[in-house]
Amino acid sequence: MNVGFGQVVRVKKERTTVFSLTMLFVLLILSTSALGDLPFTCTVKPSCDQSTGEKVVLKLSNTTNAHAALPTETYPYSLCCKGIGGNWILGLDCSSKFSYNFLNLSNVTNAHVETSLYDNYHVKACIAGVGLVNCTYALDSCPKDYYCVVAISNWTNAHVEECNAGNYRIKVCCRIFSHFIWKPPEEGDIRKLIGISGTKDFLNVFWKISSVGGKNQRPLNVTCWLNGDKANACHGFRRISSCTIFHPKYNSTLECTASGCKVGKSMITCIVNDTVYPMVSNQTSLEFRHIDHRIKCLPGLNATVGRLDIRLTLKNTGLLRDRYNVTLDSLTPNILTPIQKRLQTNLLAYGEIEDKTVKILLLSSGEGWLIITTNSTEDPRMGNVVRMKIFTGYKSLSGLNYVAITQLFLLSSLIFLLFQRRGIIKL
Repeated sequence: MNVGFGQVVRVKKERTTVFSLTMLFVLLILSTSALGDLPFTCTVKPSCDQSTGEKVVLKLSNTTNAHAALPTETYPYSLCCKGIGGNWILGLDCSSKFSYNFLNLSNVTNAHVETSLYDNYHVKACIAGVGLVNCTYALDSCPKDYYCVVAISNWTNAHVEECNAGNYRIKVCCRIFSHFIWKPPEEGDIRKLIGISGTKDFLNVFWKISSVGGKNQRPLNVTCWLNGDKANACHGFRRISSCTIFHPKYNSTLECTASGCKVGKSMITCIVNDTVYPMVSNQTSLEFRHIDHRIKCLPGLNATVGRLDIRLTLKNTGLLRDRYNVTLDSLTPNILTPIQKRLQTNLLAYGEIEDKTVKILLLSSGEGWLIITTNSTEDPRMGNVVRMKIFTGYKSLSGLNYVAITQLFLLSSLIFLLFQRRGIIKL
């Protein structure tokens, strides 16, 4: 994993001064790479045009205030989703490795719906794509890089309408993840836009390729392999298409330092041949790590004498979906100690971020060290260690520390109550 170097936090009286050193991250992709998504659009219409790549993902009784049904049922309207620039949408297939359960239905037809965060209904509606699909729910508009699939009237026991109808605030928002790499054409021959998505069992490689120079789009052959294993290559012929490498052999070599361990980089390589002009050939490669994450640690807003909140931000920068175990410990337990020592993130897809807040108990003045360790659940060998230095340089007017003041207050209160009970002190 990436290496994080210490941040220094000073706490004095009730004010906190923060000095942050830039954390050093190992990036997933090269400078020529960028996170890309496969765009799509969804509309409600009487029927879907299969010839244009539209897929039925849900049936509706109307365009608004509608009941829902599975695509296999008979209803007057269809929720049609279509990839923009390619056939990214594969339709309803809950068994696919790359599908997402975006709604639950109360029945196969004439159904109310709920978000998949609930478990009241047990008929699942899914959307599948050529890459890993991830869905979320938002009010009024979808987050950046997400596309609206449908709108619903409530979180459960809800009716459905198309996204642009404007009556329901809750939007079902989805995206199809991919790593994109773009290389400019070499000598005006071929343009290539290539991406990957995958799991432990499958690696999907997809591309959008066009010839440069000339009005006619010549046919092309595409062959892709992982980590030099040409015996397990996949092939394709269409200009916008994909192929699948089954049982991919990712690079699982472990690279360890004092600051943690990470798996080695894998490389997908694709070679493109022009079938009309065989001498025109081009090859491109994409380096990635199938398991990777990074962590950032910052003091929170709630910093007072005796306690400090630390905000942890974890980001999945690996190809596979993963969740992370976080362990907190103190090298100076007489100065500070974490109140919650273990926690776990949700399942995160590539590029997704989760924030966690941990509370640190400050026990006395001095230089304290907090150790934050994160480990992947996909491969527990892989982890990251961040060391955070915290100065707790506060004292009371009498020179006693916070713990001593608290103990003195409790003792005085007990003596006061005892004297009051015996009549020595009267109010």
